[in-house]
Amino acid sequence: MVVIKLREGMGNQMFQYAMGRYLSLTHGLELKLDIRSYSNNSLRKYELAQFNIDPFPILVPVVMRESLVCDAMAEPGVDGIEQEPTI
Repeated sequence: MVVIKLREGMGNQMFQYAMGRYLSLTHGLELKLDIRSYSNNSLRKYELAQFNIDPFPILVPVVMRESLVCDAMAEPGVDGIEQEPTI
């Protein structure tokens, strides 16, 4: 599963979704959009619904084998792409 942590405005959300979609298709994994950052944000909201992109909201932290957790807005080496170890 590819989990994209969406943040910021519509332009950033579009980029983050495109990256997640590419990774999910490349690796043959399901795509989920983490929109928790908008639950307490009065300045920003989830904008991709107008393009019929269902966020499949994640309400609890996700830790799964064979998943890619991506934070497109993270600094490299701090909180970037992490691949869960496979057993």
